[in-house]
Amino acid sequence: VYISDGLVPAPPSPPPTPAPVTPAPTLASCPGAQEMMEVQIQTDNYPGETTWTLTDKCGSGGVILEGGPYGSANTPFSSNVCANDGRYEFQINDTYGDGICCGY
Repeated sequence: VYISDGLVPAPPSPPPTPAPVTPAPTLASCPGAQEMMEVQIQTDNYPGETTWTLTDKCGSGGVILEGGPYGSANTPFSSNVCANDGRYEFQINDTYGDGICCGY
């Protein structure tokens, strides 16, 4: 506390306290016992021919995640889903039938 007699100027105020740093956002956590599952795909020169599915082989028996066709060649894509422990089937398709590779 500073009490002025009017002859001496008051000392400068201290700088304001900086706001707390907010952490960078992360992927949402999964409910209950589920875990985050990620599928990463790198397209070839013909991304419009590429599709894929991830099917639950124990629980629902249905497709839980799918992707494609894509619009960008030679590009990585990523998809996430929350899933229970279990058995899953990943199937990737090339509609032209010449495979997903290199110069094709």
